[in-house]
Amino acid sequence: MNLYKDFDDSVEICKILSENGADSLQITTFLSPQYFRKGTSNQNMLVEFADKVSREVQVPVVLGGGWSDMDVINDLTNSSSIEFFSMQRPFVRSQTFLTEWKKEGHGRSECKTCNNCFWKKTSTCLIE
Repeated sequence: MNLYKDFDDSVEICKILSENGADSLQITTFLSPQYFRKGTSNQNMLVEFADKVSREVQVPVVLGGGWSDMDVINDLTNSSSIEFFSMQRPFVRSQTFLTEWKKEGHGRSECKTCNNCFWKKTSTCLIE
């Protein structure tokens, strides 16, 4: 498998979607929390791809993949073309996550991206 060929082909698909009525594009992968562990090169590959897509299309690009540290999100916002981040699990684990960010300028959810809140369909963090 040639990752760069797949990368380029995927960017082209995103362009086609954008040009044909998509109002936004969410960049993630199947089982994203398991595949894109925090701090791994896989997660960096997703950032690289989303950054490229956001420079190539005229619709908002939303990056998924288990983001739960506002300092990292701020850094990515300031160093890339990515403007939107998809988050759900961090809020399940830490309901004050966004409030901390707004009030303190930073915040971090204790979410471990285990995905139990999704699999159990409870929207309740099962990690103590």
